[in-house]
Amino acid sequence: ASAPGTGPEIALPRGVQLPQSPAARSAAASLVAELGKLRNGAATAAERRKAYRAACLRWHPDKNLDDEDIATEVFQFLQLLKDWCLNS
Repeated sequence: ASAPGTGPEIALPRGVQLPQSPAARSAAASLVAELGKLRNGAATAAERRKAYRAACLRWHPDKNLDDEDIATEVFQFLQLLKDWCLNS
């Protein structure tokens, strides 16, 4: 496992960077690890799509009014990962 703050073990797609704020970076790194396991494992396209959609709903800024700035960073990061998550 990677040490806290060193980033995900799974390589990000070209041009995609983790968010800048520490809280958003931590959440995004966890999502990359979670979604990367599905992407690299035996998960079907439907399972990957379901997990990606759940992450988007969980981090949507409208659903996180108390932490809207962090949610916005993580949600925008997820949008950049869409093709990486859904296409194997």
